[in-house]
Amino acid sequence: GHLLKLWKSLVKMEDFRKYKIKTQQMSSADPIEGFVYMEFFGMQQLMEKINETLEGISNVLYGSGLLTSSIEKDSTTLLKSNSHVSSIDEVPDKWSAIWDGPASSSQYIHAFARKANALKRWLAKAQDAQILKEPLNLADLLHPETFLSAFRQRSARALQRGIDDLKLVTTFEDRVINADNIIMVVPNLME
Repeated sequence: GHLLKLWKSLVKMEDFRKYKIKTQQMSSADPIEGFVYMEFFGMQQLMEKINETLEGISNVLYGSGLLTSSIEKDSTTLLKSNSHVSSIDEVPDKWSAIWDGPASSSQYIHAFARKANALKRWLAKAQDAQILKEPLNLADLLHPETFLSAFRQRSARALQRGIDDLKLVTTFEDRVINADNIIMVVPNLME
């Protein structure tokens, strides 16, 4: 009931299904661009799994679907997660296998919806080759650690150095940044 309503209020599936990510986009020569396409594709896969799970449960509840072992397992997990008497917080394994987000299913859906909408902006920036032109919020990503690896790979190529020769330097002072460096601005780290 309420999880499906929450899901439908936060995520408009048709807004995301219109994006068709191609294999060649995910294997772009630019590691950061390739990452953004892979991240978006992974987000679409997770979105479909969440939708499939909640629609399947809803169909069973309203008598238009059959109860399968998968639907039973998912509904039991989600009922545990939303029970006021239970201290167990869980999301279905097929969700957390793609993104290990919050343990509570309603928090998971909220966080996922925020990231999904943010990833549309990342995708637009990647398509316009503008991804590093503005500050980046790594909290928008499902896999920020993979983004940092792509940034490292891109930096190594641009500097024509071995990836192991690079070191990540952070600063809060603009004057320390020199024009020869490859820069990524990440706001809100102290929040």
